[in-house]
Amino acid sequence: MFYSLYFVSLGRVPIGIPCKLTEYSDMSKEKEEKLAEISARITKVIAYLGETANSFATKLGYQRAQTIYDIQKKKSAPSYDFFQRFTIAGYSAIINFDWLLTGEGNMLRSEEPSHSLPAPEKKRHLIPLFDVTTIGGRQYDADMAAVSTPSEMIDTGDWFQDATAAMRVQGYSMSPEYKSGSIVALRQINDQRIIMYGEDYVVETDEIRVIKRLQRADDPAYLMACSVNQDQWESGPMKGHLIHEPFEIPRSSIRRLFLVLGEVRRNHSCNIIDVVK
Repeated sequence: MFYSLYFVSLGRVPIGIPCKLTEYSDMSKEKEEKLAEISARITKVIAYLGETANSFATKLGYQRAQTIYDIQKKKSAPSYDFFQRFTIAGYSAIINFDWLLTGEGNMLRSEEPSHSLPAPEKKRHLIPLFDVTTIGGRQYDADMAAVSTPSEMIDTGDWFQDATAAMRVQGYSMSPEYKSGSIVALRQINDQRIIMYGEDYVVETDEIRVIKRLQRADDPAYLMACSVNQDQWESGPMKGHLIHEPFEIPRSSIRRLFLVLGEVRRNHSCNIIDVVK
């Protein structure tokens, strides 16, 4: 007795069912009709996606496009492996799988057509911008009044997911890395015993709020606050000396400490926040 193997759609998974040719010869015609229908639907999907048989085969991970050509020419039915590759490639997020298998319903999962995979929703990370000044230098007086309400919220996207606040920079001691008027994204340090020397911090005491590169001081009870700007006095009694000299900050006087994560820049023409790490 001879048997033939054909595919029918039961739910979502094609299942091979043996049938006797002598008893089920009429199944051959039904098989051909189903093969023609699903072949036409797959061809329609390929055209909708703007692909060719070759490019579609590549997207599904086939080394050759023969499998796709055979399906389009109705030489073979799509196998379980084909549908698995179709799903892994992400096309099931666009194409209605029930329609692809049975022809029932709409081709697209969404009523509005899309020729590309749906873009993931952009994550927003809003942090408070406190309109207070962190001094890049010692020649300015900072307003040290307590500030608890942010002036606005800024979106740093996925660049500074660990940022907890942002402040403005005034002065030029940390230029060119942080220009006067720029905004820095910060993360508050709760355990002030842990300092990464050589990194930039905003240090806040009862007297000053400065942005400096912290280094180890000779006395472990102090931190050395250093500037990036290495400009020197060109004349006068201080000629040849640094304009922004390092100075020591007693650890015991530090009220709050923030690690500088990077600079935040606003494009005023389109309200886009750019970040520079």
